[in-house]
This record gives sequence, C-alpha cells and structure tokens, in this order.
Amino acid sequence: MDVEYLKNALGDVLSKGLSNLVLFQPQDPIEYLGLWLLKYVENAVAKQEQLERRAELEAKIAEYKRKKAEEEARLEQLRKEKLEREERERQEAEEENARRVAAYLEEERLTREAMEAELAQYEAERARILEEREQLMAERDPDEEEEPELPDLPPELDPLEKYKRKLQLRTRDLMQLDKSFLSEIKRYKVPTPAVYKTMKACFYVLGKRPHDIDEWAKIQQLMAPKLLEQIQGFDPTKKSKVRKWKRCTRCLKGLTLEVVQRSSHAAFLVYQWLVSVLELRRAAVHQRNAAAASTGEEGEDAGIEAVEGMEADAEPRGEGEEGEEGEEEDDQADQDEEEEEEEESLWQIGWGGIPTGPLPFFNFWARGHAQNEPVPSP
Repeated sequence: MDVEYLKNALGDVLSKGLSNLVLFQPQDPIEYLGLWLLKYVENAVAKQEQLERRAELEAKIAEYKRKKAEEEARLEQLRKEKLEREERERQEAEEENARRVAAYLEEERLTREAMEAELAQYEAERARILEEREQLMAERDPDEEEEPELPDLPPELDPLEKYKRKLQLRTRDLMQLDKSFLSEIKRYKVPTPAVYKTMKACFYVLGKRPHDIDEWAKIQQLMAPKLLEQIQGFDPTKKSKVRKWKRCTRCLKGLTLEVVQRSSHAAFLVYQWLVSVLELRRAAVHQRNAAAASTGEEGEDAGIEAVEGMEADAEPRGEGEEGEEGEEEDDQADQDEEEEEEEESLWQIGWGGIPTGPLPFFNFWARGHAQNEPVPSP
C-alpha cells in the first residue's frame, strides 16, 4: 500500500527529476534535486492557475456571446414591433384619410344636390311667373288702356354670387381643419409633387414670389397659424397683378383631383379652395370686362388657365396662356422690381440730405458736383 502510494504520488516526479540529475550531473545533486522539485511545484501551480484563468475566460466569452445573442434578439424584436407599429399607423392614417375624403365628398355631393335643387326650384318659380305674365298679357283686352298688374319677376341668379357662396363653403371646410391642416402638411420632410405644387400655388395666390417658396423648407416656415387668417380674409375679386394668377394655374396644371386626394386630405381641401378662388376671380374679371366694354374701355386679363375641377368658361378668355415665354417675362418683371427696390434702398436720404444707405459718399458728392449743387458737410 505504501509502495503504491509513493509510486502514484512521486513516481513520475522523481523519475523526471533523476533523469535531469543524470543528464546535467551537477556538483551538488541533492541541492539540484531539491531546487528542481520546488520549480516543478511552482510550474504545476502556475499551469493550474493558467488552466483556471482560461476556463474562467471561456466562461466569460460564452456568457458574453449569450448576452449578445439575447440583445440582438431583443433589438430584432423591437425593430419588428416598430415596423409593425409604423405599418399599422400608416394603414390607420390611410384609412382615416380615406374616411375623411369619403365624408367630405359625401358632404360635397349633398351640398351640390341641395344647391342644384334650390336652383331648379328658383328656375321653376321664375318659369311659372313668366307663364303667368304671358297668360295675363294674352288675356288682356286690346281696348283697355291700363296694363294689367303683373307679378314681379325675380332677377336672374348672379354667377358671381354663386362662386362667392362656393368659395365660402371651401373656406369653411379649411377652417374646420384648423391646426390639423397645418400639422398634416408640415409633417412632410419630402412632400409628394401634388402637395408641393398645391401649396406653392396657394402661396402664389396669397402674393408670395418665386424666390420666397422655391424650397419646401421655406414653405414650411410660411405655414404659420396666420396662414388660415390670410386664407379666410382673401378676396379674389379685387384687382391684382396677373402674374401671380398665371403662376398659380401653371402650378396646378397637370394635377388631378384623384392624385391630390391620395396624397393628402388637407392638400385636397386647399386644391378645392384654389379652384373656387380661380373661378371667382375669372367671374369677377368677366364682370369688369363687360362693364368696360359698355364704356369702350380696355378689358382686363384674368390670367387664368383651366385646371381640373373648374367649371367650363362660357366667356372668351384673355391672353392668359403664354407658356414658357410668359414665365420668363414674369421672372424678368420680378427681377426688375427687386432691382428698383434695391436702388431705392441705396438712395435713402438722412440728416442734411446725405445718403444713409450703402452708397459711398463720394458718389453722392460727385453727383452734386456734376450738377453744380452745393454739397452739405456731414
């Protein structure tokens, strides 16, 4: 038993130590064997620690891989949930937009039917009164000197009044949207062409120039709450520059009601409002032209081209269709106006008659010297 213990515990170690002792044959074999055994123990302990560290490191690596896999699975799950939520919100927004468009179209249909019914009733009443007047005139005795009392004939319906009522309905629809109208349009980072062209045409009508709205970011800045006040108080019957109406119709040219409806419900209401504005502007210009023709004066150009949704123009148009040449003339006119404003700002006169703008004092002095005028000292 003792021999087996020594053999199992020290056999391999002593055999290796004695082999080294025979190989190197040191002068003090006992000391060499003792130091060798100490070094053997030290190496064995270091090897054991290295094995333990390696096992610990492998365990940490396995734990890191497990946590990384769990984190990736969690992130993938969050990404899927986000995509599903965005898809669900998009579908809900499309359904809501479709519902609002359908409700608006239904209300528009009912309003139109009510207006048509009212108009038909008006025309029927007018026809009845005309028939009564003709019947009374037919039954009148030719020998009677006094004419029979005839019922008053209601006046014909004024087209301008009809378009004004239509514009009021369109404006009311926009006012009902209130802030949701602005938020729905402004949320577009990159708008669809239909939304961009519709809003650009809207700002053209409200008096903005091309350089004010040549980028979507500029249009977003202009969409403040006061925009609704400008829309509500806008009067297209007043005389105004023809260029802005030409720009507006050029923006709307090629758009269809279906495309604008699919893009945005708010943009669709703006498009409908613009159509009513153009119709009222055209009717007002026709009325002024009729009055001018009776006095022999020159007529006015409405500057409006037909766009989808407008009623047919029953009266002759002015020279409004100019194409690319007209657009170039409009841009040149804008440039001329800006140059005039810049010149006016350069010649602002301050105290003593000396220019306060960026024009050098030397130029001012030279101009007075050329005209033999005394130049005041600054």
